[in-house]
Parts: sequence; structure tokens; C-alpha cells
Amino acid sequence: MKKAAIAGGLIMGVAAPAALAQTTLEPVTITANKREERLQHVPATATVVPSQQLDQQNITTVQDLARAVPSFDASPAGLRIRSFGGISFSLTAESSVGILVDGVSLSGAADFPPELFDVERIEVLEGPQGTLFGKNASAGIINIVTKAPDPRRLGSALRVDAQSRDGRSVQAALNVPVTEALAFRVAGSVVNEPRSTHNLFDGAWDSPHKTNARLRVRWKATPDVLVNLSGDQSDTILRGGGRWTLYQTTPGSVLTRALNACGVIVGPENTDVCANPGQNGNKTRVGGYSAQVDWALGNYLLTSVSAVRDVKNIISGADYDMISVAAPGFVQPEIKTYHNLSQELRVTSPEYDWGNFVAGAYWFKGRIHQDLTGVLTLPTFRLGQRNLVDGENESTALFGQGTYKFNKALSLNFGARAGREEASTSRTGALTPGAVGPVEAQRLIPVAAQTKDSYASWRGGLQYDFDADRMGYVTYSHGYKGPAVNHNATNPRVPAVVRPEIPKMLEAGLKNQFLQGRFAVNASAYTMKVKDYQATVWDPGALAFAFSNAPELTVRGAVLNFYGKPVQALTLNGGVAYTRSKLGPGFLVECAMGSPTGCFRDAAGDPAGGTPKLRATFVFDYAFAVASLRASLGGDVVYTSEKVFDRTDPARNLPATTIVGARFTLRRADDMAGLALYARNLTDRFSPTYRVGNLVAFVTGDTRSYTQFVGPESRRLVGVSFDAKF
Repeated sequence: MKKAAIAGGLIMGVAAPAALAQTTLEPVTITANKREERLQHVPATATVVPSQQLDQQNITTVQDLARAVPSFDASPAGLRIRSFGGISFSLTAESSVGILVDGVSLSGAADFPPELFDVERIEVLEGPQGTLFGKNASAGIINIVTKAPDPRRLGSALRVDAQSRDGRSVQAALNVPVTEALAFRVAGSVVNEPRSTHNLFDGAWDSPHKTNARLRVRWKATPDVLVNLSGDQSDTILRGGGRWTLYQTTPGSVLTRALNACGVIVGPENTDVCANPGQNGNKTRVGGYSAQVDWALGNYLLTSVSAVRDVKNIISGADYDMISVAAPGFVQPEIKTYHNLSQELRVTSPEYDWGNFVAGAYWFKGRIHQDLTGVLTLPTFRLGQRNLVDGENESTALFGQGTYKFNKALSLNFGARAGREEASTSRTGALTPGAVGPVEAQRLIPVAAQTKDSYASWRGGLQYDFDADRMGYVTYSHGYKGPAVNHNATNPRVPAVVRPEIPKMLEAGLKNQFLQGRFAVNASAYTMKVKDYQATVWDPGALAFAFSNAPELTVRGAVLNFYGKPVQALTLNGGVAYTRSKLGPGFLVECAMGSPTGCFRDAAGDPAGGTPKLRATFVFDYAFAVASLRASLGGDVVYTSEKVFDRTDPARNLPATTIVGARFTLRRADDMAGLALYARNLTDRFSPTYRVGNLVAFVTGDTRSYTQFVGPESRRLVGVSFDAKF
């Protein structure tokens, strides 16, 4: 994979003629280990997705990375790498998949990941990465590197997209050099995502509207001091449509009759709802600031990274039952805020004949607040409660990682992190105005708990360079994910404190270059055992999700990745990931929908979170000339085997899918403008992103009803794109 040949990261198309003339791969750089390294030299399973590939595959969200990274999976249930991760409903818990933007960890704010615009590349490292990145990287990390200001030239770029189902977007970037030492870059986008769900009651489609802006400043203050400042803000507004749709209900139930009366045809491909008007409102504002100062002290580099990040998410109305009858009806509006502060200080050594190292200290403090109201309206009275939840996290750590070279071929890689985690949560509950009682009595029980934990995580391994084109490695990692406090801990099934998650992984891999360096093939195999795996469970007694520990999760798998140019005009990349995950005994989960109240089963043998056994990605781009223009024909294929969310309830599982994308691009010979026609889900294979039992079935009494989530590419999406640079 070559670097994009255009400014701004917004222009699509094939590589410039100079790049086509290359006989070897341009080195792919990765910085996730806090120093610049070549991907082929990193002793870990890693994937780098450059800006050109992001454009070619229309990857605009973190979830879209599943098209490019076979070991990565995304759904409304969260992000997963190598089968584990997911979303947490404990405010003090974080995902096992860490997200960084320009070196800053998003921590809990990663539940609202940034839009991918004006991005240089994205790096995905698999397996425990806690040595350098702390408690929220036990499954792996996603490192987003945005475009940096360039003090050497003035430039701008523009891209406009129009898509089927009323999708459209505009992206722009402006790079301004002020002096030889000072430059800034401003980038932004306005996006209307394609319509996905339709509310037949008022005719409104969902209409996600997103605005994003980022400012980066680069200042070479002295010959030895480089300052990088960054600020960003993203706003998302969702109105209309439905949060989810119903794909299975019981004939004759109140739910079925209400849906049929409105015109909703319940079935596996249903994208219609019949909700009360104005109830599917969702507003999110995400933003932050960061300052990185790099100070060269002789041959060493001292780096300081300071950051603040805020999130505010408002869900208004939230008609969870998705039917328009006045009674019964259940709504659950919510306001959630995050405020994070972090500071990192590290020193990076130069490359010595004997090796290198990086060492540092890290501090983080996060505050979270939730205001959650649940109201159940019945024909003659109303039930309801309001919960106020406050949580706090604080992390401190010392870390170090390095390489010792025994000789030119054999190296020892090592690293360790020692830290302390503190988490606390408090919850209060009260009846809502006009309510004669709570929807669930447990919601009125006050909760207050805290936990502290000191830990050490480490990794070590050997690396052998057979020659300039082949390298092998073996690594053992002892990871760590911090504890959490359950604000819904009101019965014995839900622990007040969720224990730390401890993954232990052994991995071996080979990295190879072929065809005189034009094509790379990397393979790895691993076995991992996770002690006290942190998992989300549904607590029917509290009508809420809660966090808990599964005693053990075992994961085994293998990954094959490839990228390069086997011939001058053809660029290929892709991979295959085989994953087998299995929960150990002793983890109780609710029985399948329709089971007797209070029924639980042991989830021993279940896969983690619907992880597919096999995922494969394949991306190609073929360049050729059309008269005086440069053209390219490209496409991608993503295969995902069956996702089993509940082996005792087939209605929840998703069948295997093969999603195909295609693209045709024409560009001017001077690369100043281009036009592209593209399609996602070309065969129009309906593909929901997640299925789950109807969690508010108690409202309508239909305990055999199921909901599904759909996205812009659950159906065929066709688009045209125009870009220009100035």
C-alpha cells in the first residue's frame, strides 16, 4: 500500500505516475509503538489503512474499518478485535479496544468515536497493548493519525459526494504555511448519511446529520522544540426513523396488531417502524484539545502530550417500544456527559547498534454523568423513575518498552507497565412527576461503590530477521483491563465491583516480502486465555444492562494479511482471520426469549459476542489510461461467517454474508480533479448489523419479539464523487 499522492487526504484515484514506476513497496510507517517504524519490522499483527484506501472503500467511520481489517468487527454492541471487546453499560468501564487520535487515548469517550475525515492513516494493532496504552487496550488498539500541517506549501482540497437514499457530504481541507516554522491546517466535513429506517406513522426517515471540524497547528519553536496543537469538534443530530426495527413478533399480539395497523410488514428485511413522532431524537457533541511538545535533548526525544476531551449525548423521547399507541408505551430519554483530562510524559531513545527504548509516565482522570428517565404509560396510570448517576476514573502509570539486539539478526523485545486504577460510582433514584410507582422498584435503590487496584502488565519476545525480506517473531503478553463499578448493582446477580480483565496471549508470526519487495504477506497464529472476561449481561430484574465477569474466555486463531503491487498497475490488499472463542463454565446469562421468568443458563461454550469464525477482506485497484485521462477500476469483497450471539436462540443469530463494493474513477492527467462512481453492497444483500431480543417486550407482552439494527449499507448504496485540489 502506497501513500496517497495528493494533499488533503480527500482526493480519490490511482497513484501518481512516479509511484507507478516503483519496483519496490514504499515503506509503510506505523507509529503506534510511540516511535516511527516500518510495518514489516514490527513484531506484532498490525494493519495500516492509508488515506487512499480509506477513500477508495468509503471508510468514514471507525465501524467501517471492518471492511479493511479482517480481525476487527463492529456493531451496535461495540468494537471487537480477536473476538473480545464490546460496549459497556457501566459508566466507569471502558471498551477492550482502545482508540487513539494523534496519540491521545479517548478512554471512555471512545463510545463516541470520531468521524474519519482528513486522515493520513489508521493503524490497527491486535492483541493486548497495555504496556504502552494502559487499561483499555486488552484486545488491541486503533490509532488514528490525522493530516499534519505542512510548512512547505499552500494547498487545499475539496470533495463532494452524492449517494442514493438522500446521502450527501462535503469535505474540505486548507493547509496554510505562515512562516518556515509555523503552519496550520483546518479541515471539516458536513455529512447527511443515507436513510436507513422509515417511520410510517409520520412519514419521517432517519436523517443522521453530522458536522465535523479540526484545526491543527505546527510550530517549530526552536531547532530542538516542535509544538503540535490540535482542536476538534463533531456534532451529530438524528431525527426520525427508528432506533431499531422489529423483524419477528408473535401473531395476534398487541405489538403485532399495532404494527400491522400502521402498515409495518414484520420480517427479516424490515426497515420500517411505527413510532410516536419526534421520539427518535439524538444529539451528540464530541470535542477536545491536545498539545504535544517534542524536545530534542541530544539524541533523545522528550515528549509531553496533554489533552482534554468532552462528550455530551442527549437522547430525547426514545420511543423504545416502536409503536405509536398511547398506551401501553415506554420511553427512556437520557443525557450523558464525559469530561476527560490526560497527561503523558515520555522519553524516546535513538536507534543504537544495541537497540532502543521508550519510557514514560501517564495520568488520566475522567468524570461521567448520566441522567436517565424511564416512563411506562398504561391505560389508567403511569409508572416512571429518574436516575442520576455520577462516576469517576483515575489512572496513574509508569511504562517502558524496548528492543535489545543480540546481533544483526536476533533481538529481544520487552516491555512493562505498573499502575494504579481507581473507580467510583453513585446512583440515586426518584419517581417521575405523575407516576404512581417506578417501572422497576430496583431503580429506586441508591447505589454507591468504589474500587482501587494496583497492577503490572508486561510483554516479552524474540525477533529474528532471516534476511532483508523475511522476519519471524514470538511474543508472550500479560495484559490488563481495569476494574469498574456497576451503577445498576441492586441484586446478587450483578456485582457492585467488576474485577479486572487479565488476558494472556502467546503469538508467533512471519513477515515476508516477495517479488523484489513489491508484495508483502504476513501471517500469525495465537492462543489467548482471558481471566475474568468483562462482559455485558441483561438484568431483567432491573430492566437494564449491567457489567459482569465471565470466569474465563479462551481464544485461538490465525491471521493472514497481504498488500502491495504484484504488477505495476495493480494494487492489492486484504486478509483472512480465523477465530475460535469459547466462554468457560460458570457464567450465567438469561435464557432465550420466551423462556419462563427467572430462567438463566450457563454460557459455557458460547462464542464471545457473536464473533464470526471466519472473516476475509479483499481490495483491488487496477490503473489504466483512457485517452488523456487516468482511470482506475477497483472493488472490495468482505466475507463474514455466521455470527452466533446465542446458540440456544437461532432467531438472534446473523447468517453468513458476502458484501461486494465496486468503484470506477477518472482523473485528469495532472491529478487536479477526479470523478468517481461507486457502489457499496452491490448485490443488495440485506445485512443487519445486530439482532437482539426485544428488551421492552414487557410493554406489549410479546416475549417472542426480536429487534434488529440496520445501517446505511444494510442495502445497496450507489454514489458519485467529485474532487479537486487547488
